[in-house]
Amino acid sequence: MKKLLLSLMFLLPISLYAQVNSLTVGGGYVFTNIEEADADASGYRINLQYDYQPIGSAVSYGLHFGYINVTGSTSQTDYTISTLPIAFVPKFYFGDGNLQPFLKGVIGVQFSDIERAGSATTLTAKDSGIIAGLGAGARYVVSEKISLNLDYEFAYLANSFYRDGYMNSVSLGLGFNF
Repeated sequence: MKKLLLSLMFLLPISLYAQVNSLTVGGGYVFTNIEEADADASGYRINLQYDYQPIGSAVSYGLHFGYINVTGSTSQTDYTISTLPIAFVPKFYFGDGNLQPFLKGVIGVQFSDIERAGSATTLTAKDSGIIAGLGAGARYVVSEKISLNLDYEFAYLANSFYRDGYMNSVSLGLGFNF
């Protein structure tokens, strides 16, 4: 038992050192459709993502927090949808140079609010569900501590506010490695 504990105490600092941790802050453009309104909606998203990547591995494991806001309108009603996604985001990187393309997956939960404003009344509602998606992008390593990230994401949001649940987004981010 003592040997096991000593081994773990020795390996834990090495395993913590043998990884790249990064925090990426970014945002971008979102486009989707609103359910039962036949209205195109667009807006913005703000992203905060923590990534853990073991040294020498082509795979990183991320935790994503975000805020998405889209607006759309018909001839009689204006719609605003705000969504808070929390997701696990694994990425697979290609290449070792400064420019590293990647493919990513997204799986998590999301919480959404909608406001429907018509000529006579304003209605609000809340819904939640899963978020699942796929994406692609590239990371450009500026220095040992800083990187730029560009990605496209196609996601499905399981709630009643988005037509068929599909959302597209393009984001740009600034990553800080530690």
